[in-house]
Amino acid sequence: MKKALGYFLIAALTIITFRLLVACAPQAPELQPFPYMVRYVDSLPVFGATGCDTLLNVPVVNFRTGIIHTESEEPIIAHEMTHVRQIVSYPGGCKSYISRYRKDETFRVNTEVEAYCVQLVVAERQSVSFSYNIFLLSVTEHVATEYPAQAERIRVEMPKKCAEIRQIFQKR
Repeated sequence: MKKALGYFLIAALTIITFRLLVACAPQAPELQPFPYMVRYVDSLPVFGATGCDTLLNVPVVNFRTGIIHTESEEPIIAHEMTHVRQIVSYPGGCKSYISRYRKDETFRVNTEVEAYCVQLVVAERQSVSFSYNIFLLSVTEHVATEYPAQAERIRVEMPKKCAEIRQIFQKR
């Protein structure tokens, strides 16, 4: 029974993830299915994290055990699937992307800004009582705190990037 439930959850998450990718990708008409893996990790300190399977050179989305498809978790899934889209579109694939992500803080900040903006817009689309501006300020400060050397650039560029992504979503 547990095994069947596990397969059902993986299948459901795969379908939802693909739906979110189509909804989140700025160039959705050109989107093609691609390989990635999903794992559930008991000790993950965050809700989601995307990495790389070095043997297969494909993205691996890790979710904290207990994360399943609910409306409140769609923004987190959208954030991680944005990273998957970034990885598969990067020249050299997963290994090259992860190597640059680890070494190049500006690149890392740019990828996180985009992913947080997608997360923000998905959260906004789900909730009538959602305050876009308050959440934008909160997420901007979170990212700026994570990368203090680039804090001023983040405070200027993140609202612009989120507005751009928000417009893409509004056209759909």
